[in-house]
Amino acid sequence: MWKANFAFVVGLSIMACPASLQAQIITATDTTSEASVQIINTPYLLQPANKYGAVWVALDKNTLKNDRTPLQKGSYGTVEAQEKVYFSSDEMKKSKILVIFINTKNQPLTITPTNLSPAKSLSDASDRNKTLLVALNNMTLTDTVTSGEEDNWHKGNPKKIPLLSGNTTWIEPGIHTLKNVGREKSEFITIEW
Repeated sequence: MWKANFAFVVGLSIMACPASLQAQIITATDTTSEASVQIINTPYLLQPANKYGAVWVALDKNTLKNDRTPLQKGSYGTVEAQEKVYFSSDEMKKSKILVIFINTKNQPLTITPTNLSPAKSLSDASDRNKTLLVALNNMTLTDTVTSGEEDNWHKGNPKKIPLLSGNTTWIEPGIHTLKNVGREKSEFITIEW
């Protein structure tokens, strides 16, 4: 199982070109796990110095990665420890990349892109792992948790989750139904540890 935590970078060193372009650190919402999430602007050199590397997600289509390969909003990838990935942009507008540093790993992570039309739902379950949800656009979801034994399911009350593009939230282990309660399509990526 991979674990992650929204905290300032501890025990990690990264290289950025230049460091002053780092735009934002997202603060803790889950204090039990161990990783950090940053939103950076390009140009940016990502070289994780930790043991398990990082995951990156492009938050707009102006971002370019390695060898001038264009990325679309929602493009994602992994970077192994000590591997170098350089992000840059030809656009005058700054491009944003979400970088998630991984500190512990007990299983391969699963990265899943999802588009959810208005009023549509998605059900999923994981008994063991938390799932990190990364919003690619402004959205409002509800999360309904089903609990109990298989022959006696109990649906909980829906919890409203408003997210801005680039924001993240944790989905706890269990059986969840996510529903798009907004007027526009919800685009997000889930990363399961």
